[in-house]
Amino acid sequence: MFSFFKSKDPQDRLHEILGDYELPKFRKTVFEVLRRLREPTSTSKDIA
Repeated sequence: MFSFFKSKDPQDRLHEILGDYELPKFRKTVFEVLRRLREPTSTSKDIA
C-alpha cells in the first residue's frame, strides 16, 4: 500500500535499466590525474 514511501536501491534501478551492461569506471584514472596535479614538477603534458 505504501510502497512509494520505501527507498529504492539506486543500484537495483540501474541494473533494471541497463541490464547486464557495466558502466566503465574511471577511478584509477582520476586518482592518477589528482596525484600528478599535486606534484609540483608535473607539466601539462604529464597531466594530460
